[in-house]
Amino acid sequence: VASADIKTLTDEVARDLSTLVSHPVQPFRTRVFCIGWSKTGTTSLTQALRILGLFSWHWAPWVIGFKHICSQTSEFRIDLSDVVDYTAMADLPICALYRELDKVFPGSLFILATRPLERWIASTTADIEDCIKWIGHMDAVERWAYGTDVIDKEVFQNRYLQHQEQVLDYFSGRPDFLTIDISEGNAWPRLCEFLQLPVPDLAFPHLNRRRLE
Repeated sequence: VASADIKTLTDEVARDLSTLVSHPVQPFRTRVFCIGWSKTGTTSLTQALRILGLFSWHWAPWVIGFKHICSQTSEFRIDLSDVVDYTAMADLPICALYRELDKVFPGSLFILATRPLERWIASTTADIEDCIKWIGHMDAVERWAYGTDVIDKEVFQNRYLQHQEQVLDYFSGRPDFLTIDISEGNAWPRLCEFLQLPVPDLAFPHLNRRRLE
């Protein structure tokens, strides 16, 4: 990995840690799991939860045994022990483990972020292409999530749609579940009503906009 790429990754981690500690953390009654698939605005949703005072984390490869994105291993193990350190978590692999999380952390709240399929597949493909250019292969979590190590738009799309369908079926009729598309206007009212928190006097965050468009 080139030194410039390492600096880019370091800068991204530094920015994420900065947003993690830049907002006061408030007590919250339960855990919140954002189970929208990767590239549905999960970074923005994580930031929104931080603004609301929830101690939130985005993308946790260690939950399935991967320490970093460059891992070449195909073996994985689910370990939810570190999840207790956070009030809210989002993105892969958390989004794919909603059944396990629902059993281990009863009473939690679940948020499914959605996104128009055409925009989602374009963003996902571009993101994975960038990763392959950077480290030479798909990252470990994406290989685990899609079951492939090559770019295949049909495989990506089928996995995304399968996840949406299975989540909607699993949580059907439950009051602890919210679906939201954060690109549709101001997402604060619906999100805050669901969490029973006041709407902040701030614009809803839209991060990674270049890749979301």
